[in-house]
Amino acid sequence: MRTRYFTRIWREDKRNIHSVPTKRLISDAHFHLWNPESNPWLKSAGIRHHPAGDLTPVARNYDIVEYQQESKKYTLSACVHIQAAHKNSIQETAMLQSLYNKYGFPNGIIGYVCLLDENTSHVETQLRYHIAFDNFRGIRFMLDYHEKKENRRQTESPVAMTTPIFHKNLKLLSKYDLSFDLQVYPSQLSNAAVMCAAHSNIRFVVNHMGLPLKNEMSQWRQGIKLLSACENVYVKFSGWPMLKKKTPENA
Repeated sequence: MRTRYFTRIWREDKRNIHSVPTKRLISDAHFHLWNPESNPWLKSAGIRHHPAGDLTPVARNYDIVEYQQESKKYTLSACVHIQAAHKNSIQETAMLQSLYNKYGFPNGIIGYVCLLDENTSHVETQLRYHIAFDNFRGIRFMLDYHEKKENRRQTESPVAMTTPIFHKNLKLLSKYDLSFDLQVYPSQLSNAAVMCAAHSNIRFVVNHMGLPLKNEMSQWRQGIKLLSACENVYVKFSGWPMLKKKTPENA
């Protein structure tokens, strides 16, 4: 596992959770743009019980102009937009590419394709649509499933990544030199390590440090140790609000 960490600037309405020193050079490897019309989940009752807390205050239009304004405190070398459950993932990628062409951001686009789709030809067609856009770099298909907390489940099963159809579709990423953003909980890290080792020609980027929740640190350490044996794995330093933790002062 490469010890490459990225700082995430977290934002909330009317207050900022910032501990990055002013004008520090950063690469924002995980940010979202959204609005309730294109991202319908922002209008659902579930946003009050999101793992990061009640998202009602941020369930509004958040665009590239506001993002750039908030980022002026820092020297932003690059930023990567991560899919945010857009109602049409191809349209999301197209929109993000048009923003880059106009504003110079985002530099990288991580989109969405369902890797549990039984129709592998359809999965490949979706990937081809995405890669038609210059800044497209990979996909995030969220695998996080917490067995005890219903509001921390983004897929249908804690072992979705072990299914044959998932692996069949995942192999397509290497064909197009695409990365995979890996989002799982500590109890899933062991399976994730097996998956990453089995697909050594795919770059895996662990979201939010593997979500090291309180009382699950032993599992997290064990899983991270297993992942550290994989040279194709990277880790993003991000997601502290989802962990109910304050960003360390020396982040």
